[in-house]
Amino acid sequence: MTVSLTYSIEEDQFYEEISKLLGLRAPELQKMIDLFQEIQKELKEQEEPPNVALVEEQIIEFRRSLVLLDLRLHEVTQMMRGYGDGQRDRESGSPDVPESAE
Repeated sequence: MTVSLTYSIEEDQFYEEISKLLGLRAPELQKMIDLFQEIQKELKEQEEPPNVALVEEQIIEFRRSLVLLDLRLHEVTQMMRGYGDGQRDRESGSPDVPESAE
């Protein structure tokens, strides 16, 4: 289960913080690389037929990890877009908080 967090940081720390969030998935990425290599090794085995059940299980695990990584990449992309939009609004002189219509 995942939860959404909201917290504030200094503006000049934005990209560093995004990098940290992305880096939290580095172990998962390494696991995926190792798993991918294990799948290939099992399928290339010349002496015996591959253990199809094992390969299928590994592929399912790989795909689950891929979803988690893709989700983090999506989150980071959305954060960068939001930050960029805010930067452009400030540069164009748009107010940070919309004024209410009276």
